[in-house]
Amino acid sequence: MRTVTALGLRLVAVCGLAMLGSASAGAEAPRDAVQELVLKQVGTSPTVCARFKYDFIRGNKPTADELRGLEACITDAWRRRQPFYFSIEGTGVDSHIGHGLMGYADGQVKRFWYDSAPCGGPGCDERFLVAVCPVKPSQARLDPYVECPRK
Repeated sequence: MRTVTALGLRLVAVCGLAMLGSASAGAEAPRDAVQELVLKQVGTSPTVCARFKYDFIRGNKPTADELRGLEACITDAWRRRQPFYFSIEGTGVDSHIGHGLMGYADGQVKRFWYDSAPCGGPGCDERFLVAVCPVKPSQARLDPYVECPRK
């Protein structure tokens, strides 16, 4: 009787994991879309300052220490005119979403936003929006959350 109970519990656990996997499978990016789209913008060998992966529904976000390290990395790469990027990505309600900054060799900085399913399901193409950030060569540091107006 114990063997049947243990086997039954294992079967329930395996089935439960399979159901969890299939329920969230549609929300995951089928490829590393964010990195692929960013590399098309800044080139194939940028400094990757960070790639944070979070469950946004739970309100997760980078810590103060992570943000200090990120700011130091993007500021250093930007000053050296080394292409760079960072992303904050995760699963939203119905899609894979992300945002971040990209720096170019000419010193230009752009913010990006990504959504794998902006219409709320598989019936539409992914969206990758980009906006130029107002940075000045004389500024001392580059803020990871610099406001970059979408047009």
